Amino acid sequence: MKGDLTDRSYWADKQRGSCLINPRRLDIPDWFCIAEPLLKRYEGKQFIELGCSPGTMSAMICSRINFIPYGIDFSPQACLYIENMKRVGYEHAQLIPVDLRDYETDMRFDVVASFGLVEHFENPTEILFHHDRLVKRHGLVIVVMPNFRYVQWLYHFLFDRNDLIAHNLRTMNLNVFSEFSTEYKYETLFLSHYGRMNFWGVDLRGSKVTVQLRRLTARVVRDISHAFASRCLPISSKYTSPWIVYVGKKL
Repeated sequence: MKGDLTDRSYWADKQRGSCLINPRRLDIPDWFCIAEPLLKRYEGKQFIELGCSPGTMSAMICSRINFIPYGIDFSPQACLYIENMKRVGYEHAQLIPVDLRDYETDMRFDVVASFGLVEHFENPTEILFHHDRLVKRHGLVIVVMPNFRYVQWLYHFLFDRNDLIAHNLRTMNLNVFSEFSTEYKYETLFLSHYGRMNFWGVDLRGSKVTVQLRRLTARVVRDISHAFASRCLPISSKYTSPWIVYVGKKL
């Protein structure tokens, strides 16, 4: 669609490798310590992840907090959501395999979440609107997106430039969420850049030698930055934190 920075082929390529989780080795991101106590207030209720494939985030959250899980995604590998939810004990998680913007329903959910979705569109307001239309009154909206500005931009420019252009950097701004809260009448429970400096992603295009050199150099940068960040950098900084986290309660 016009204004989309990705398409089905982008996600097919992104998820072509193995995306199946090991339930015993789930990665818990820094931001989850903020989200977990807020999510626990809705334990046992309906939780939907928008742009859910491959389901790693829903699996991580639902392995720690009991929800009735749903996911919506239009990518060719959307079925990975079902497989990963089964791996953490959710045999009946429901997948809605359509474009979010085409999904018509009278259902409303207690928790509406997305992790790395909003920034793939030219118009973030359009996508945030769909978060709002699916949440119940007094329900929770949680949005986590990467912060590819400042130090993160430099890493991706050097090592993962092709993926960088699939992200709308203008969306990576706290004002986007402040305005959403005001317009749609939310109580902002949390809004901040968050996490220790951390990098991910490497462009795998090019010759084998080029790719190997790029991967090796990026690995060295990641290892050094991780050691430095864990000792010296704040957990919340717009310059170095890799995430923007928004949690709002619908009034």
